Amino acid sequence: MEVSRQATFGILAYEDLMSAVYARNATRIWYSVQSLLVAAGNVSKLLWPPRKRSTGRGKELREAIGVTETSPLKARMFRNIFEHYDEQLEDWMMSSKRHNIVDSSVLPLGAIQGVDAEDFLRNIDPNDWTLRFRGSRLEIRPLVEALREVRDKAGTIVSAGRS
Repeated sequence: MEVSRQATFGILAYEDLMSAVYARNATRIWYSVQSLLVAAGNVSKLLWPPRKRSTGRGKELREAIGVTETSPLKARMFRNIFEHYDEQLEDWMMSSKRHNIVDSSVLPLGAIQGVDAEDFLRNIDPNDWTLRFRGSRLEIRPLVEALREVRDKAGTIVSAGRS
């Protein structure tokens, strides 16, 4: 039931994100991105538990829902970036060559010239719905599609158990 709930939260956050981008509401955009990443991270932790003693439970749950090791839900890098943003800023300060920072932008790739990829801290490309951070990228749509699939499959299992 919790997998379905967290997946639903992620889908709602994505819908909010689309509305916020259309409305050009920057605060709502980044709130929605963070909410999406947290919900997807929670699904990931349910399916791939960080505690060693829970790995069997995670494997059993993945098998029941039909989630493979190649699911975009497995990676938690972007959730971790947002959760530990203070550390990301420190790392950027220590490693940036020019200290030209572009943060929390909603721009197509290449819209700003003369800035190193490492100096783009948070960017959404509204053309392809890709989230970028210091040269790393996350395609949002496949992540949301995976959330929809696990929500539906987990919901079917919960419903069958209630019958």
